Amino acid sequence: HHPSQSQVKRESKRSQRKNNPPDSQTIFKRASPLRVVGVRLNFNFKRWIVVGFLAALMIFSFVHLSSAGSDYKVLTTSDSGFFYGIARSTDKLDGLPDTYELSHPPQGKSVGGSTQGQPLMLVMFYRGLHTLNPTVSLMDASQYFSPFLFMLALIGIFLAGRELGGNFAGGASAFFMSVLVGSIYWTKIGAFDREISLVFFGAWMFYLLAKLFNSTKQEIWKYSILSGLVYGLFLITWPGALFIAPILILPLVLILLERAVSGLGISVWGVFLLWFGNRVSVGSGLFLAIGVAAFLIGLFKIATNWDALSKIENRIFASIRSHLHLIGGIAVMFLVTTLLAITIGGYKHDFWIGFAQRIGGFLGLGGGGGGLASPRVATEMQVPGNYLNSLNVQLFRNVFLLRITMIFSGFAILKALWTRKKRELLLITWLIIPAAMATTQARFFRVFWPMWPVLAAYGIWTVIWIGRRLMKTPTLITSKWLDRFKQPIVIALVAIVFMTPFIYNARANATNTRPIPHGGTRPSVYHSLVDSYRW
Repeated sequence: HHPSQSQVKRESKRSQRKNNPPDSQTIFKRASPLRVVGVRLNFNFKRWIVVGFLAALMIFSFVHLSSAGSDYKVLTTSDSGFFYGIARSTDKLDGLPDTYELSHPPQGKSVGGSTQGQPLMLVMFYRGLHTLNPTVSLMDASQYFSPFLFMLALIGIFLAGRELGGNFAGGASAFFMSVLVGSIYWTKIGAFDREISLVFFGAWMFYLLAKLFNSTKQEIWKYSILSGLVYGLFLITWPGALFIAPILILPLVLILLERAVSGLGISVWGVFLLWFGNRVSVGSGLFLAIGVAAFLIGLFKIATNWDALSKIENRIFASIRSHLHLIGGIAVMFLVTTLLAITIGGYKHDFWIGFAQRIGGFLGLGGGGGGLASPRVATEMQVPGNYLNSLNVQLFRNVFLLRITMIFSGFAILKALWTRKKRELLLITWLIIPAAMATTQARFFRVFWPMWPVLAAYGIWTVIWIGRRLMKTPTLITSKWLDRFKQPIVIALVAIVFMTPFIYNARANATNTRPIPHGGTRPSVYHSLVDSYRW
């Protein structure tokens, strides 16, 4: 037997490596496995840079929120006190209470299952801390509950962004989340309202749904159950989470139509948005703009494959058959969610039917009973006066920074409409549903908190993606001067210049954050009031 030429070359390389082992510098450069005391270690330096960046953002967020209005260590908003009281009863009874004893004496106020989630999480958080340090009280735990949960939400936001645009989009998503201003008051030290649960569960739901919609037949059941558990816990924490249900259904419909005939799903979606934009009194520009873009892009895609419309019925059925695992996965998710909502949350068995009727009323279909609008006095439950201003208040409270993220979000929307990947269709739906909810009650703008950072980050990734494609094209636009931007030092400087205004804006707003009584009460009066209570 005579060895082949390739075998001879392999043996030659082996002998060279054996006689001339690589030095440490070569190992560092190649990021190849190291062997230390017989243990094989893999160093991926890019991965550790990403981990370090995320860890820095988590630490920044915790310190940032723990120092926001730290002179006012009280439970912000009356709801914070209400949910803290439920947590106090839960810890005292070692179980879920039926009534809240400090309200509506002597019988107490009935406590529904849909309000038990967050107090239960606080008790778990407190008992864990109390085990480590017996001097920690339930009130101490409640003070830092929101900053701690916000810190964990950044992990979910990072993973959600990574599903769309890799580590870069994940890191950018976590950054935009960490410098949000509208969420500071609701997630700072002492805040115990349910907005922190919206941030936490919204972030992790976004990630799990992105995994669910892109899962294979073998792994989809894992993400179906996890998504169902998270959504179920969301429902027993905040009943408003019901309105997120369309985000689970509409992407599936768009995927089935798009895979049947390219452009069909988004063109139908565009027609609906045009109809809806003409129907609402506020925010119509957003729906009309996206509706026009979706309809025109969808029409163009259909025109390039016009013959497919002749067999549209067969194609739709074929699309359904090829996505049976996705349909089944979403069905399993709803089943798990429903079981949790009914058994723990105390929801009625037909609560989905009632919700569907309410959505019908919102769209003017059937007898939905007036939709989502509320005549209550609370400002947050009224129809927003100026849509863009309300969005700015809930995000950055800086028009310039908001417009920067809006520009990048526009790129993300156009990219999603053009390529129409499953996760991109989920992203578009996650934008439209909260935007529609916010036309009825101003507080629904808060649903943007776990979504807007991912949208803006994906927009930046899209701009870079376009730039890379241009750089590979031999044109005058992509001359050698563009190569300068590929240098690490240049990238770092650009990132610092871009990030600094957002960080400064967040810190400036955090410094001026005050709880109720709102900014109209001077600090001296406030502290005198607290001192009198303590006396």
